[in-house]
Amino acid sequence: MHSAGGTLLQHLKEHNLHCGLVEGDRQRGSDRDPSAASYVLREGRLHQPGQSAADALAQVPGVQVSRGGAGSDLATASIRGASSAQTPIYLAGVRLNDDITGTADLSQIPPWMLQRVEVFRGNAPADADRLGIGGAIFFEPLLPRGTKVGAGLGVGSFGELAARASGSFGDERAGAMIALQRQSARNDYRYVDALRPGALGAEEQTRRNADFVAYDLWSLGRLRLGGGSLTAITNAFVRDQGVTGLTLNPATAARSHVQRWLGAVTAALPCARAEPDRCRIELSSAAILADRNIEDPLGELGLSSRRVSSRGARVSEQARLRYRLSDRLALTGSAAQEFETLDLALDAAWAA
Repeated sequence: MHSAGGTLLQHLKEHNLHCGLVEGDRQRGSDRDPSAASYVLREGRLHQPGQSAADALAQVPGVQVSRGGAGSDLATASIRGASSAQTPIYLAGVRLNDDITGTADLSQIPPWMLQRVEVFRGNAPADADRLGIGGAIFFEPLLPRGTKVGAGLGVGSFGELAARASGSFGDERAGAMIALQRQSARNDYRYVDALRPGALGAEEQTRRNADFVAYDLWSLGRLRLGGGSLTAITNAFVRDQGVTGLTLNPATAARSHVQRWLGAVTAALPCARAEPDRCRIELSSAAILADRNIEDPLGELGLSSRRVSSRGARVSEQARLRYRLSDRLALTGSAAQEFETLDLALDAAWAA
């Protein structure tokens, strides 16, 4: 008598078909439990030359990416028909969504510092502070592993230049890393303006004031004590760029300046030393400060003021208790508190 499996294999061999068995261990990438609808991008697909965070997310099924133009311009993401304002996006556990528009700018997320991207379609995991209608996206940075020094240099079209350097030290118990990147581009591309006819029916123009320069500084540290762990992450991002305005009326003097400071500390502690994996307490504190100034000295953008400024701050605290009853059943309880401020200012010289 043949078993069902043996009969199937014999049938496949008789028809010159091949089959194989793939075995392996599932790697645990995060404390979140990815559902069957989740999609994970890892280092190999994130650290491609010239790739942005928007380029990486464009590969994910069910994610819609919208871009404003160059790599330094606004880029947003949405999931399964939800708007970008309804899709929470996290960097190192800190929500990046803007307090004014509700969207998160993907151009401010550096793929070269990412370890993985987790996309949750359908709903966000339970430990997120926003559930999201279509889902949520988590960008997780690289954590220091071992002692090493790295550097990189990039050259692209339209005068793009990028240089970065990083250094880390430590072992499996503790480690620290610091990384810095500078990126700039002229972006003075040429285009055909059919509304200004020349000798051949159209005139070629040069779009100016699209340049930018950006600095990105990271510091990360981790520490393991017994069955617990402590992780601290800080990031400073600064970018100055021109604002080109509309195609019909390009701006030549408008500028935008963006600053963001981000910090997060996470601690995971076992409830009992005897069974550290059965019961854990997780504590996290996060803060984000963001400033954006738009200067329009010639009134080319049609703003009601020569200068428009926005400043937002968000501080959040979260505590979570996880208790595993069995391999398939676990209980989770959490409490969170969040404090936000938002200030908008107009230059009185042009205010109505």
